[in-house]
Amino acid sequence: MINLLEDKKIDDFVEKSIKSNNIELEYIFGKNPGEMQKILTKNKFIKLLEYCNGEYTIVDENSELDIRYQTNNGTSATRCTIKNLSDIKKYCKTDSLTDMELIFIEKKNIERYDGELRTEYN
Repeated sequence: MINLLEDKKIDDFVEKSIKSNNIELEYIFGKNPGEMQKILTKNKFIKLLEYCNGEYTIVDENSELDIRYQTNNGTSATRCTIKNLSDIKKYCKTDSLTDMELIFIEKKNIERYDGELRTEYN
C-alpha cells in the first residue's frame, strides 16, 4: 500500500496549498459518476474523519457547500458555493439556488497527480 505522506509530489501539493490563499488542494475519489461511492464508503469516510479529528487540530470550521456538476467530459470547472447553513438547508429541501448567498468560481488545475493511488485504505 502506498503511504501518501512519503510521496514527494503529494507533499509538494500540500505545501503549495498551505502557503497560498489562492490554491486549494482537492482530491476527487473516482473518475466516473458513481465510482466515488464504491471507493469511499460511509464506513471508510467515518474512519478517515475520526483519524483526522484525532491527529489534526481544526484551524477553521465553516458551513459551506460546494456544488459541481457532471458534464460529458467529466466534472465541470465551475463551482458554486452556498455560504451559510440556513441556505444549505434551504437548498436541500427545495433543490433550488434562488435567493441565496452564492459564490461562483472557475477552477483551474495547476498540476495533477498522475501517480497510481490504491483504494484499499482500511
